[in-house]
Amino acid sequence: ESEAAYFRQLIRNCERNDARSSYAALLRWFNRSHSNQSVEEFIRRSGDTVLRTEIATLGAVLYSPAPDSQWNGRALAQSLREARGRARRKIREASKPLPELNPARRESE
Repeated sequence: ESEAAYFRQLIRNCERNDARSSYAALLRWFNRSHSNQSVEEFIRRSGDTVLRTEIATLGAVLYSPAPDSQWNGRALAQSLREARGRARRKIREASKPLPELNPARRESE
């Protein structure tokens, strides 16, 4: 499946407030789209404190001794959409061709 398909499934799970399925989908999407870095590295590089908080909250819901059974995944879904958008823009910017070295030469031709 494509990265986009994995991401759509992740967002659907978050919007259903299904913490366990969201976590599993997060790991599957991340493995598909960012296999060269850890989730922690992705979060650190994004500089997104909201994303960091939302992923930490998801982990706490799943693994704390007294989990909050009312987890709301919509904030995580929104943070993930924004982080993915920023990452994709960076990739597009990095893949733009370099400008011509001597633009004055082009004008004189």
